[in-house]
Amino acid sequence: MVKYFFLSVEISTFASIKHTNMYGLNCSYYTKTFPTIDALLEDIISSGMDPNYEITFNGKGTGEEAIELIQF
Repeated sequence: MVKYFFLSVEISTFASIKHTNMYGLNCSYYTKTFPTIDALLEDIISSGMDPNYEITFNGKGTGEEAIELIQF
């Protein structure tokens, strides 16, 4: 039982390290982050989030707003 516990801790630590580069929005109430811009844009569209916010990469602004990357 103890070996399994340590294994699960190692896996969760590895998973958190694997996705350290994350995309989000510069918006105080939208706190979700995603490993790709495509995943971020899909969530913005499906959730109805306002796309007129700057995209962030690891918390720093990229200079692009999500609306600029969404095709209508």
